[in-house]
Amino acid sequence: MRKWVLVGFVAGLAFGTPAWAEPSDDARDLARRYMAALRMESQVSAMMNNLMPAMIERAAKARGQRPNAELTEAVTHAAAESMRAVTPMLMEAMIPATVETFTREELQAAVDYYESPLGQSLIAKTPAFMARSVPALNALMPRMERDMHERICKEIGC
Repeated sequence: MRKWVLVGFVAGLAFGTPAWAEPSDDARDLARRYMAALRMESQVSAMMNNLMPAMIERAAKARGQRPNAELTEAVTHAAAESMRAVTPMLMEAMIPATVETFTREELQAAVDYYESPLGQSLIAKTPAFMARSVPALNALMPRMERDMHERICKEIGC
């Protein structure tokens, strides 16, 4: 019996925290601070506001339709509001994955950076960066969709 306990202990040291170990409250608190410092709620909302119009336009064009500006705005607003409502639950649901993926030291370093003025400046500029990136994404999307279609067909035999 002692042999197996020793093997388990050595495996735990070699491969990190054993699967049966419950993450500490400290690690969970760091995970919450990390997500708060990332301003997840506003980041998700900005992402929806930046990406939805292009997604709606592509979907309409795929059906041979022209997107209606009023409808696009309404769908974008509804999607952003929906994500804003769900994001707190999503953030809480992400806590276990966060503490299982990152070490306490990694979370502490991330929190230290993202709570700093420099980290907060980077986070504050992210929505503008995303907005500026949308045209490049839109330009590449048809090529990516064609490439993806070809690869899927090779995999499943279209």
